Formats: sequence, structure tokens, C-alpha cells
Amino acid sequence: VSQINLVIFTIIASLLPVGSVTIFNYANNLQTVPLGLIGLPFAMAVFPVISAAAANNNLDEFADHLSATIKKILFLIIPISIIIALLRAQIVRVILGHGLFNLAATAHTADALALFSLSLFAQSLIPLFARAFYALNNTKTPFVIGVIAEMASIIAVLIFKNKLGVSGLALAISVGAIIYGLLLAIYLYLAIITCHSERGEHNERS
Repeated sequence: VSQINLVIFTIIASLLPVGSVTIFNYANNLQTVPLGLIGLPFAMAVFPVISAAAANNNLDEFADHLSATIKKILFLIIPISIIIALLRAQIVRVILGHGLFNLAATAHTADALALFSLSLFAQSLIPLFARAFYALNNTKTPFVIGVIAEMASIIAVLIFKNKLGVSGLALAISVGAIIYGLLLAIYLYLAIITCHSERGEHNERS
């Protein structure tokens, strides 16, 4: 779903002023760096642990490891998001500011990067939440929520693109990511509560 969404956003960017596709891709590539360094590694590292806890029906251990990992991710990603938002122009200029990449392109890319940074916390937690559902043998819920979030981001880009240009694409992706992350968190909490209740009922019957 995310790949289809990226194709749609690229098509929309191609309808904007010349250079918008490049600016969008550069800003998107820059914002994926902290995700690759923090969000995915933590999610992959804790996945075997929470899977074992879920398999052993030890939901307290499952919740403890999940909570600890969420805190670690947020502890690292929130300061990074703030730094990216404050130093966006300098970051873009140092990494991309050469050749035909002029000051105007730097400014537009920096603006898009700042809007991407708004959802870095959610984007970093999504891989963890998704794997938590997988550990509970539930692959349907994250998929359905993902489809809903991607639809929300597409609606958002249609609203923002005329007012904000290429930055509107970044804002729309952030909106979709935050919706995705929040819905995953809510439904994961409900899933854990439900599993606790079912386990309690099973113990009473036993």
C-alpha cells in the first residue's frame, strides 16, 4: 500500500512546477535516514522477544518489552526530529547544495523536510506496532489501518498541494503517518486488553 501511495504522490508531484518530483524525493530520502537508524532496528530487535512472550501467552512480558521499546524510540527520535526541523536548511545545503541545486531548491526541500519531521515519531513507531500485531497472529488489522491511513494521506494531498506545493505532499504524508500510528496504538492497546480478558476467563474456567 505504501509503495502504491508513493507512486500516486510522485504522479501528483509531476503535476506541480518543474523540479517538484526531485525536491519531494530528496526530502523523503533525507527523512528516511533516522527511520532506518532507529525505527526499523528497534522493531526488528524486539520482534523475537515479543513473539516469544505472545506465544507463551505472557502478555505482561509482551507489554513490558513493547512499552520499553516505545520509550527508547521516542527518547531518540523526538530530539532528532527537533534538530531536523530547526537545522533543515543547513542539513539540506550541506548534503545536497552543489551543482544545479540552487538556493531556491534548498529552501523548498528544507520546507518539505520540516513537514516530514512532524511525523518522524509516528513513522518510527509504526514498524514496532505492526510487528506487535504480527506477534499476536493478527496481520489483518495493521493492513486495514494502513489502507485507511493511506487514503487519508491522499485526501490530504489533494487539499494541500495547491496551497503549499511540494511541501503539501510532505504534510499529507505526515498526516497519514500520524493517523496510522495513532490508530495502530489504539487498536494494539485494545487487542492486549482483549487478550488479557480472554486469558482471565480461560483461567477461571480451568
